[in-house]
Amino acid sequence: MEINKKTINTQGIKFFIEKDGREVGRAFLFILKNDLRNREYGFLEDVFVDEEYRGRGIGTQLLNELIKTAKE
Repeated sequence: MEINKKTINTQGIKFFIEKDGREVGRAFLFILKNDLRNREYGFLEDVFVDEEYRGRGIGTQLLNELIKTAKE
């Protein structure tokens, strides 16, 4: 049997927070669709908060905005 390939287009959104021109937190949302689902779904990846800024709610802010966007 032959293995076939098909390019699947996705939409990616990067959420990030900057402090003094430096990125201190980020998260990525990719909107995907595959043959097993009837509608698009979100894939969360690469949630990161700089060690110096952890414990300040940055990750929570990013995830809340990402989830809100995914639901839309």
